[in-house]
Amino acid sequence: MPGIVSHSVNIFDGRGPLPGVSAVRIEGSSIVELGAEVASLGGVADRIIDGGGRTLMPGLVEAHAHLSWPSSVSAWYRACRCRRKT
Repeated sequence: MPGIVSHSVNIFDGRGPLPGVSAVRIEGSSIVELGAEVASLGGVADRIIDGGGRTLMPGLVEAHAHLSWPSSVSAWYRACRCRRKT
């Protein structure tokens, strides 16, 4: 499946730096491959994006929640229950 390749990026995944990785291949909404450069990635790309040294952050998490507010706790609880059912 053709996708998007982005190169010259710093990858931030929340766990720490990924040394030697500056290119990613994305298919649909998923990162499917990481590499040192575009040539190291397999597959075909519909589009190639030069990240210009910027940071690529896959996905976002709610990092600022006030769990002491009843509405925040309820929303978080419902979201967790929905994910477990699927």
